[in-house]
Amino acid sequence: MKYFSPAKKLLLGVLTIFVTFIFIIVVINSSIFDEELSPQVAETLKTIKMPANNKNAFFAIWGLSATSEKNVIETGKALIARYRENRDKRGIDEITNEDYVEILGGENLDASWEDDYERCNARREYGCTMKLTSQLDNKPIKDPRLLLMLERYEQITKMSNYQHIDHLTFASPLPPYDILMKLRGLKLANALGSENSYGLIQQLSQDLVFWRMMLEKGDTLIDKMVAIAGIWSDTQVISEYLVNQSTLAVDDLQMLNTLLEPLSQQELAISEAFKFEQQSFYNTLNSSNREQLEQAFGMVSKPLYWLIQKNATINDYQQYFVQPINQMNSLSTRDFYKAYNDKSTCCFKELERLVNFSPSSLYNIGGKILLSESLFGAQDYIARVHDLNGVISLVRLQLQLMGLPDDTLGDLINRSKITNPYTGEPMTYDKKNNWLGFECLNEGSLCKIEL
Repeated sequence: MKYFSPAKKLLLGVLTIFVTFIFIIVVINSSIFDEELSPQVAETLKTIKMPANNKNAFFAIWGLSATSEKNVIETGKALIARYRENRDKRGIDEITNEDYVEILGGENLDASWEDDYERCNARREYGCTMKLTSQLDNKPIKDPRLLLMLERYEQITKMSNYQHIDHLTFASPLPPYDILMKLRGLKLANALGSENSYGLIQQLSQDLVFWRMMLEKGDTLIDKMVAIAGIWSDTQVISEYLVNQSTLAVDDLQMLNTLLEPLSQQELAISEAFKFEQQSFYNTLNSSNREQLEQAFGMVSKPLYWLIQKNATINDYQQYFVQPINQMNSLSTRDFYKAYNDKSTCCFKELERLVNFSPSSLYNIGGKILLSESLFGAQDYIARVHDLNGVISLVRLQLQLMGLPDDTLGDLINRSKITNPYTGEPMTYDKKNNWLGFECLNEGSLCKIEL
């Protein structure tokens, strides 16, 4: 009879324990042990039919880059139809380059003008429109393609609805927001440079109605961030315009006051976007193979693919991410500021602790690792919309200070009812450099203007 040495017995025992451990993990994470969707999650995942009418700017933005003879709305609808066909029938979660060329009617159609004008991010620096106005002095708008695109921008900003398509995943393509925003800048820089106050204010009015509509009605987080960028940039245009004015006509003053209305509760409440992100998260889990999952979440998730309980994962996502972010979004600006800066509780601490050394963490271990690795600072996006509201207040205060003697500004700012949105203290006034502002909550943003 053959006997094993003690070392071999020990090795065999360790190997047996390891294999048994792996077997248990695989078994408990098989699909038959997955949870039922929680009622809250099931409600969130219900599909809302999008309006397919010609007032939905979503389609027009998709078709923005089409050739001149094409209708932007119909082209946008065709691109969305192709995406759905690729996704549902071909298993390709994208619009291919060949699809774009076929449906838009060509490629690189805007190369003739796009590189002529430098980009500038108004959320991060001041004076973007004046810089662009200077560029227009050297390179006036004459390109036929650019003139067509500006007409299309005008058409889009007159639309009264915005709603994204349903059944998105994290790999779903985005409309050409970059071109849309560049057209916004050129349109307003051209108006600012024309020295036609009425024309500029009318253009700003139309723009802000559109961006605020998009902020309120846009479904996804990127929709709302693009809308915030549009409002922020337009608000800065007003500030830049005021810097160069000594007095204002009564009608202009009233109009600008109207444009600088604070954001409504509906506009501040961007938490609906996180519900839409939850749908995208779940759709990604259900539609992705191992390679797509790795691409979507930016991590080595191939081994995790077999250890993810999809319903349990989305239930945890609801409990530890969606609910806390909704609670933060419901807070007033000052209460949000306190919660944001409370490092002992902010943010998603329970989600970070899902993966631990307890036996219970072995269930849906793949999903828990996926959640912890894909966690992002959602609170920063809420901070951004509160910062924007503060910037609107800054420019409203700038409007009130127009034409007043410089030596009185400090005292007037200290006594103003328009204060730092987070602390209630007076806005910070840098008399030497003539800046007015407050400290942004969202890192990288600039919450100050020139007087």
